[in-house]
Amino acid sequence: MNESTKEIAEATKAVATTAGKAIDAGREAGGFIAQIIKEPLLEVAALFTDKIKYKRQENIIDLEIRLKRKIAALNSKYTLKEIPMVVAVPLLEAASLEELEHIRDTWANLCLNFSNSQSEVLPSRAFVDALSSMSPFEALIFNSIYSTPDANKSCILTGDLPDIVKFETIKKDGSRQIPKEPSSDVALAIANLFRTQCLQTAKYMGGPDVYSTVYTTLFGAKLFEACTDRTVE
Repeated sequence: MNESTKEIAEATKAVATTAGKAIDAGREAGGFIAQIIKEPLLEVAALFTDKIKYKRQENIIDLEIRLKRKIAALNSKYTLKEIPMVVAVPLLEAASLEELEHIRDTWANLCLNFSNSQSEVLPSRAFVDALSSMSPFEALIFNSIYSTPDANKSCILTGDLPDIVKFETIKKDGSRQIPKEPSSDVALAIANLFRTQCLQTAKYMGGPDVYSTVYTTLFGAKLFEACTDRTVE
């Protein structure tokens, strides 16, 4: 267990003693988040009542700890700004439901970049919706593609995803290689990433979508930027 995971585990363990303590800690976390949203929110307040399951409160506390750590790391590069309610409420809702630690950290990055007036990332409900609709496997493929240098300049072969990102090459005679078909799991993931405009599939002669090759999109690139951890740059 690394130091950050240990810190979060210790903090959440402290509120696990009784449901009442968890609720109190949740309300305290809401006070910090309210600084970002700048509004009394009935929708958000509902996250901190006795009607909300402990796990969701634990995830909100987890989000706050991650946010505070990232803000401290940015230091003077962070200036607080309000996140519009139409973006903040679904963001907190989705983050409170996330079970996987590395994706919870992605939500923290998104919240951080949305709430930093020095960031070029604009708060977007579409980004929240796209991220919340990704399965862990789809998120892995998304990250694999967009973290690969020059992915936006090339046709991407999907046959070896998510392990390897390959680009299409043109032979000396001008002909193209026949791309390897992706597995059914990868094809299904690509279909959803296409639905959310995170990837663009090829289509030949007006026929059905082709999943053996894909392209990045402007929306996908901007979403990846919004989810990037700026504290490690």
